[in-house]
Amino acid sequence: MTESTSTNNTSTNGSIQQELEETIARISANKGVEAVLILNRNGDILLSSGGASGGDSTTKDNNSQQAKYLKQLSTTATHLIRALGDDPTDTVSLVQVRSKQHEVMITPHNDYLLAVMRDPLAATLSSATSSS
Repeated sequence: MTESTSTNNTSTNGSIQQELEETIARISANKGVEAVLILNRNGDILLSSGGASGGDSTTKDNNSQQAKYLKQLSTTATHLIRALGDDPTDTVSLVQVRSKQHEVMITPHNDYLLAVMRDPLAATLSSATSSS
């Protein structure tokens, strides 16, 4: 009986992994997307793509630093939202930060954080080019 439970957990984990990989691929296909990170609730990188997936140690260190900041930003946003209202269980569904050169979107979920880094000018430039 333990063996079948173990098999079920393995197939469940495999299907979750496949679902996350499909989600990353779908998001990465959008214009301007530079990187997609999926972090566990501790801020550790589970999966990544784009500029966040390089293999050298400098890129890995940079990814770890980005993951740390993304986790902090999500936590801080949650504290702010709860401080603003009367409901201490209120949750954040999207954190979006944009500058001239970068846009970061974080969607916290129960077990993980999904973060997307994109170039905000890429979508603007492609829509201006296609309308010409």
